Amino acid sequence: MVTHDTGGNDPEMLPESFVARYLFSTDHKTIGLQYLWLALLSVFVGMAMSLVMRIHLAWPEMRIPFLSALGSSPERFATLPVLHGSLMVFLVL
Repeated sequence: MVTHDTGGNDPEMLPESFVARYLFSTDHKTIGLQYLWLALLSVFVGMAMSLVMRIHLAWPEMRIPFLSALGSSPERFATLPVLHGSLMVFLVL
């Protein structure tokens, strides 16, 4: 029987970085937490989009900074609801 005493300096047990621990993990608990945080972040982004849509409905002439680049084209009015709907359906539900 062979035993190896490395004195606690095992090269295979290096401290893991954030990227190695959370982004490339195959642990089911870590993956579940990643889905949870993604869903929560998506809920808050979707709520912000909903708030912007409601502000736009209440004050249609108000200039919205990130939508004003589209001008007054029809795409301007369709962009935010499509993004909001796809985010809420695919990432939250």
